[in-house]
Amino acid sequence: MVVPVRLRLLVGIWGQVITPLSPFRVALRARCPRCGKGKLYKGLTALADNCAACGLSFKDHDSGDGPAFFTITVLGFIVAGAAIMAEIFYKPDYWIHLVLWPPLLLGLTPISLRFFKSYLLAWQYKAQLLKQDVA
Repeated sequence: MVVPVRLRLLVGIWGQVITPLSPFRVALRARCPRCGKGKLYKGLTALADNCAACGLSFKDHDSGDGPAFFTITVLGFIVAGAAIMAEIFYKPDYWIHLVLWPPLLLGLTPISLRFFKSYLLAWQYKAQLLKQDVA
C-alpha cells in the first residue's frame, strides 16, 4: 500500500492509515482525536489518562485556561444578551432575573467547558501531528 508523504507519520500500528478527525466532531462526541472511538473523559470534566481503544495518552495535552476563557466569553455573551433582550422586550421583575439566569449559567457551564476542552485538545493533537510532519 502506497501512503502519501504527508500521511506517512499517520500510519497506525497495524498498517492502517489514521487520518486526523475534525476537532469540531471530536469536541461534539468527546472521543479520542486519533481514533474517534475511545472516551475522552473519565468524569464530567476530568480527562482520562489515555484512550481505551488506541492507547493515545492525554497526560501531555494541556489546554491551560483556554476552555475557561472561551466558556466565560461565549456564555457571558449569550446570557447577558438574553437578559438584556428580556429586559427590553418583557420588562420582568428583578427576582425573575435572579431565578432564571444563574441556574442557566450553572447548567450550561460544565457542558460548554467540556466542549471547549475537547475542542482545544483536538486542535493541539492535530497541530502536533502537523509539526511532526514538517520536521
